[in-house]
Amino acid sequence: MAYTTVNKPRDYFNNMMYNGNNVDDNQINGVGFKPATLWIKDLDRGSNHVFTTTGIEPAILETQGSGAQQTGPLSSTNTLHSDGFTVTGNNNDTNYNTDRFISFSWRGAGSASTNNDGTITSNVDVNTTSKCSTIQWTGSGANGTIGHGLGVTPSFAIMKCASNSSRDWVVYHAHLGGSIGLRLNLDSGENSAGTYFNDTSPNNSVFYLGSNANTNSGSMIMLCQADVPGYFRAGKYEGTGNNNGPFVYTGFKPAFVLAKMNSTGGWFMWSSDPSNADSPDGTPTSGYDDSSTVNQQNYSNVMKNRTLANTQAGNDVSNDNRIDFLSNGFKIRDNSSSYNQGNVPTLWAAWAQFPLVGTNNVIATAR
Repeated sequence: MAYTTVNKPRDYFNNMMYNGNNVDDNQINGVGFKPATLWIKDLDRGSNHVFTTTGIEPAILETQGSGAQQTGPLSSTNTLHSDGFTVTGNNNDTNYNTDRFISFSWRGAGSASTNNDGTITSNVDVNTTSKCSTIQWTGSGANGTIGHGLGVTPSFAIMKCASNSSRDWVVYHAHLGGSIGLRLNLDSGENSAGTYFNDTSPNNSVFYLGSNANTNSGSMIMLCQADVPGYFRAGKYEGTGNNNGPFVYTGFKPAFVLAKMNSTGGWFMWSSDPSNADSPDGTPTSGYDDSSTVNQQNYSNVMKNRTLANTQAGNDVSNDNRIDFLSNGFKIRDNSSSYNQGNVPTLWAAWAQFPLVGTNNVIATAR
């Protein structure tokens, strides 16, 4: 049993939908905490992914591109506030009138503090319960380390140079180790650039950086996460090439799964919001009233819609996107060559909606 001290994952990670209204300073409430890292995507049209963190807000980065930080999509007033975030009016990426937006929020400590554990000083906004840290540092261009503040070894990290207009996003995954990275803005496979992480995996106090400009130059940001039973897990599975795909154990019912084959293929994003499921009769749903208990009870656990972190495309509801979100993991239900290619490994990271069993002995269930 995956017992956890995080009985309510939504207190630390929240995937929430909202509607755009084209009104200036549109304050989005309901997250339940001040985000340290925020990711937003319009589901109804092609648009930029909007990604920001403590310290660079209201500036944002676009996960599908290599550009530097820019302003516009987020309001400079109460950008990241105690119950959510604020978006600007007349911005297609965050507030297009009547469009549906999905937001992903990660909780920190509420503010950043200086960390001198590494050879390079870092600023960390770290939540020691969910073992998630939002980090800022100035790259040195030479081998070094930064403190992450987690107290345990991270298994997954996303990082980007915010100050340069031609720097790729780099992803660290524990199942690849410190000699290999992936690039979030591209559909290419593994990149054996040992200079990303100085050929060294992180430990319980520092994250290793090499001399690569994508990981250690200019103004850098990172979302850094460690495995937590019942809350977060990073892993890999091998595809079957058929509709009876692999079952992947997480120890919790997922809220959000991010997956990428280690060869060519996009970065798939599935979310547990009720709009992202099929109704019992197989008809794609269109409503997503998160407050409606009846509405939530009428959905199956088949996730059909998905977005891609490396493209501007909106929600894709085609049949080759189906996975089941189960009480203890997820199961691939399609033979898609993009994430279920026979005998090809796919790397994944998943955050929980409900733990399988918490310290309160409440058992998670599928829909």
